[in-house]
Amino acid sequence: MGATNIIALYLFALALKTGPVSTINALYQSSMILSVLAGIFLLNEKENILRKLLGTGITLIGVLLLSSF
Repeated sequence: MGATNIIALYLFALALKTGPVSTINALYQSSMILSVLAGIFLLNEKENILRKLLGTGITLIGVLLLSSF
């Protein structure tokens, strides 16, 4: 897990050299969406599933809006 975080941070720093910070940061933070979905489907975290999916959807819309401008 630690090595994955180190690689992700390194790739994030490289990406900052290629594009606008707002877009790069939005895409980098969108990994939270994958974490929530993995928790729901792989770890069977079924409590408050509607709230989790709603929050994930709102976050995804925000990422798409930030990356489109």
